Amino acid sequence: MASILVVDDSTSIREFLVHILVSAGHSVTAAANGQQALDAFKANPTDLVITDMYMPERDGLELMVSLRRSPRPPRMIAMSSQGGPLNVLRMARNLGARITLQKPFQSDALLSAVRSTLAA
Repeated sequence: MASILVVDDSTSIREFLVHILVSAGHSVTAAANGQQALDAFKANPTDLVITDMYMPERDGLELMVSLRRSPRPPRMIAMSSQGGPLNVLRMARNLGARITLQKPFQSDALLSAVRSTLAA
């Protein structure tokens, strides 16, 4: 299975995502913000990064820009509960997110997005 980095500043969402992905057989690392995620990725690159868009210390868009510059950029899934006036999920797609998820979503939608992104 894949190595996945989950990034979300909400502890409950982060724990939910980790539980679902570990139950599906993936190796999962979690980070509470974009800076922690970037540090974790540099220390141990993963196949996939699933990131929230609105977080402190480095938001999802900043994280995605940094990850794209890495020698081996990961596949990315972006998620957000806020559409916002800038439509951040559309911006995430332009930065390389293969799939975007609008929160809240069900575990089967997450696993389907992971399978699809990893297969691409």
